[in-house]
Amino acid sequence: MLLKKSIELGSVNGISYANGLVTFKNISLNVYCFAVDGVLIDTGSRSLKKQFQPFLLESDIDQVVITHIHEDHSGGASVIKEHRNVPIYIHEMSVKECETNPDYPLYRKVFWGKRKPFQAKPVANPFHREILFGK
Repeated sequence: MLLKKSIELGSVNGISYANGLVTFKNISLNVYCFAVDGVLIDTGSRSLKKQFQPFLLESDIDQVVITHIHEDHSGGASVIKEHRNVPIYIHEMSVKECETNPDYPLYRKVFWGKRKPFQAKPVANPFHREILFGK
């Protein structure tokens, strides 16, 4: 299968980002992750591990928040666990699912790869409220 993979790195208003792109024929899908104020938001996909790894390993972070369990957002979590000593957080409803081998349709595996199981902690409600509403 011929997938074209690329990544764009940048920074806007102090927010660093990595935008990964997977293309097959005329279908292109992209995924972002962001680093801001010591927090990495999402980890990219497993299929783009090679492209995302420098961003994941070199960003100045002390914690990771994964917005949701989909493999394009959580696929690089195992890279964090293997190489960084920082906690990973996700919504409490997805904590157990993080620890399992995922089972999803072939087209998602083709574009995003199959994420490895990882351990995450539930996002605390105060963290959520502070981001959305301030204190």
